[in-house]
Amino acid sequence: MLRRTPKAEPVGLSPERTALAEAIAYVAELRAQLLATHSAIETAQPAVWAAREALDAAPELVERAKGNAVIFLQQQARGLAPVAPQTIRAARNLAADAQDDLDAARVAVKALEAERDSLQGRLPYAEDAVRKAARAVLHAEAGGAACALVAELAAMQHAMAALGDTVEWLAGAGAFTVIDRPGGHYGKPEDDAVREAIGRTHSPPSTWKGIVRTRPDPVTAGWAAAFAMLQLDATAPLPVVPTP
Repeated sequence: MLRRTPKAEPVGLSPERTALAEAIAYVAELRAQLLATHSAIETAQPAVWAAREALDAAPELVERAKGNAVIFLQQQARGLAPVAPQTIRAARNLAADAQDDLDAARVAVKALEAERDSLQGRLPYAEDAVRKAARAVLHAEAGGAACALVAELAAMQHAMAALGDTVEWLAGAGAFTVIDRPGGHYGKPEDDAVREAIGRTHSPPSTWKGIVRTRPDPVTAGWAAAFAMLQLDATAPLPVVPTP
């Protein structure tokens, strides 16, 4: 049975990163053991095939031994001195040995397959433990910065709402050239950019037109890459969040 290998705690790591390092090491142990078990199964399987072939050939060997015994006795009766053939008992012993070898090989392979299945069953939980430990690191080290970003975003949203109210008032008061031709935009600002900017104040950001939205955006991609690396290396740094 696989056990966690005791390891010295890395010097200088926080409790969260220490727990992450242990989770990563355990996943590595499981994967190494799983690889070794796969290799052992591949090595043991030929013994099953060889024992089965020997068992399949055993009846013929017994019958051949019986025939050779008859010939041997006939030659002796004629006063000849033939070489003693394999005895019937020896042939039957070989058949019994082949059956024993087949039974033992099957049990060995079955035990290895059970070990493989157990390891494969534990691996997803171990990998999930790594993700949870990585999230704990993210929460401990970036939680404060994330809250600061939320505050900055909220301030921007309030500023945008106030600015939108001002722009809409100016539009209603006639600050922009409006379309005086009948149609869908009649009475609205003639400038497309002005109309789109005002329209965004009444719709969620996901529907904003004219705003280039990359997926993922460079900042998010940097965080995603750092988080992925963190799940492989407990010492991997997280991005630095600038102070608002």
